[in-house]
Amino acid sequence: MMKDWKMHFEGKILGRGRDYYESNAVRIYDYSNEHVYVQVAGSDIYEVSIFLKDSKITSMHCDCPYPYNCKHIAAALYYLEDHPELLETEDYYELIMSCTHEELIDFLVSELPKNPSLANKLKLFKNKGVSEDYYINRLENSFSSSSHIIKFLNEDIGELIELKQYGLVFNLCRLLIDHINSEMKYGDFNMLADIIYKLDDITTELRSVDEAHDDICDFLEYAISTSDDYFILEELTDAMSRNGDLSRLYD
Repeated sequence: MMKDWKMHFEGKILGRGRDYYESNAVRIYDYSNEHVYVQVAGSDIYEVSIFLKDSKITSMHCDCPYPYNCKHIAAALYYLEDHPELLETEDYYELIMSCTHEELIDFLVSELPKNPSLANKLKLFKNKGVSEDYYINRLENSFSSSSHIIKFLNEDIGELIELKQYGLVFNLCRLLIDHINSEMKYGDFNMLADIIYKLDDITTELRSVDEAHDDICDFLEYAISTSDDYFILEELTDAMSRNGDLSRLYD
């Protein structure tokens, strides 16, 4: 797993990352075979997000100021390299079946108040409807760091796409564009680029879904018309052209 990850780092960065790992500065606080969320203690506490697919890294992010793959990400990857069991797929069916009905109820009653995300997923599973305010709050809370925004786009937006809540998906994307225009305009370019690329990926993923077509075009038109950032304009205008509605920008 991830055997070639070191080639994406400078030698001195790898050395510093190894030092951080060996000094117990790495704390894994959430993980699955698709993502790992890490805190690394340096001059501050930095948030690292690593996303995977089929045991391969798809993206890596850290909210420190360093513009490239940093020592905090390297420290997290050294930790994962030495703890491959974290990414192994567990047989949850067998685990659940080993519990009694009463044990499962007691566990959920205890855990749901402490885990709003899990509670929301249970409501969705029981067809209790989607709370727009819940997702708006989740998005606004993610504004604390760019890595949290990427996490939101991967997980929460991914969840809403599975539920076919396309209108809400692009309402949230509009709120994110508003945040970028007001708060991230002069921030770290690499993080901004990762976010815009992810928004582009979302429109591409839904391009063939008829029910989502108007929502995609409305979002792209809004994003392009409200931004004066050259990179955003270039990337999202290209996305608009791929959706076949570039003429809307000139009406």
